[in-house]
Amino acid sequence: MEMEAQCPSLANFGDRETIANYLDVTDENLKAWIQDPQSLKQGNNMPAYPDLSDEELDALVAYLNQLEKLDPETKEGLERD
Repeated sequence: MEMEAQCPSLANFGDRETIANYLDVTDENLKAWIQDPQSLKQGNNMPAYPDLSDEELDALVAYLNQLEKLDPETKEGLERD
């Protein structure tokens, strides 16, 4: 049986204050979560990406940080879906 990686939707990432309802959203926490989420919160579905270079992690965190917060109408639509 082939397993598929499961990652959270990033649709409302700019509105989030925590990672996995557990960690404050900071650059260092994002990097730690991406590299080894099980060490931070046992039993979550996020796969680990321990082989990313510092440059790749920095680029990924920069991308996540630039995601805009959703306007209230769009956010409401996502919550209904």
